[in-house]
Amino acid sequence: MQPISSSRMIPTLLIGMALIVATGVLPPLAQAQSENEAPSPGDWALQFQVNDNFTLGSFQSSVFQGSVLSVKHQIADQRALRLGANFDVISRSREINEDAITDGPDSNDEARQQLQIDAQYLYTSDRESAIRPYVGGGPTLLMQRTRSERQVSTRTEEDTGRLYGGGLVGVFGVEWMVHSAIGISAEYGVQATYTHESSEIERNGTTVLDSTNTQWNVGARPVLFGVSVYF
Repeated sequence: MQPISSSRMIPTLLIGMALIVATGVLPPLAQAQSENEAPSPGDWALQFQVNDNFTLGSFQSSVFQGSVLSVKHQIADQRALRLGANFDVISRSREINEDAITDGPDSNDEARQQLQIDAQYLYTSDRESAIRPYVGGGPTLLMQRTRSERQVSTRTEEDTGRLYGGGLVGVFGVEWMVHSAIGISAEYGVQATYTHESSEIERNGTTVLDSTNTQWNVGARPVLFGVSVYF
């Protein structure tokens, strides 16, 4: 009989350990699922996005509904409201005093403010199972302002941009109530949005460019996987 190589033994051990864990954990977990209660009217929840390596973020890239706030309120057995908000303010200033740099700016000031709000009405299946499908939808609003001022020798350049947008979002997913106070959600989404963007460039107080851009967009939103904590 030939000895079993270590390259074959390791997968075999892993499979065996997985079977032991499944045998010991899954039956109690299945029983616990039947005992978990769905959120009650009046309950609130904070939502967090599960990122790579199972780190948590707010429940748009690494967020679920908003990086500043993502909250859900159960208004009835099968109905809930959800609100998410993103708020971002950046201000940057730079001065260059090197005589060798003759073509670049002597100073550069930049600022940006952005606000996005999503609100959704959710309808949840009335199944008594711990796994509850849901659908919903609502409006999304976006406002953004940018400003950049550069001083190049005796010339001053100022760029100003404004963006306003809005639209409708539809979502559908499932929530697994692993505990009466903890739910795990996976969610798809689609959106139809309209944006209006204007930009202006001034040199020494004289406008040299004034443009506007409008855009319609219909497409999918990122798939979300998150955790809700009810209280």
